[in-house]
Amino acid sequence: MMTRWQKGLTIAAASLTVLVLGWAVLIGSVYAMSGVISIRFHDRQNGLDVYVPLPATVVEGLVSGGVRVAGDGLDEFQAEVAEWAPTVRELLEVLDDAPDATFVEVRDGRDHVLVAKRRGAIEVTVDTDEVLVEVSAPVHMVRRTVQRVL
Repeated sequence: MMTRWQKGLTIAAASLTVLVLGWAVLIGSVYAMSGVISIRFHDRQNGLDVYVPLPATVVEGLVSGGVRVAGDGLDEFQAEVAEWAPTVRELLEVLDDAPDATFVEVRDGRDHVLVAKRRGAIEVTVDTDEVLVEVSAPVHMVRRTVQRVL
């Protein structure tokens, strides 16, 4: 038979386990539903290699907050791109439903630049002798973010 203290400790341990598992499920759901923005930067000369995966909803929230803080700077930006805003919005709308494709690919000796849509994400890769930069963002997130800014 368990003592009162053992029962309390067992309940506390079970509660902590449920809490940790709940957070893991919540974080996993956010990643699965919103997608992930991934950024990789590899400096070949210094050996620096940084990979940062971010939930798309976090980035959307940061951009939305930045839009509210930007104020006059955002108004100036919007005025400068106003004539292109409808075209960009429509392009992103169509791109969301489009099949995977390579949009730009340039090779010049060792240098390589690639802009493509793969598995629902816009992927940009710049690969040179000095650096490799890879950025991937879900198209639906890019579309929603651009709609907020433009």
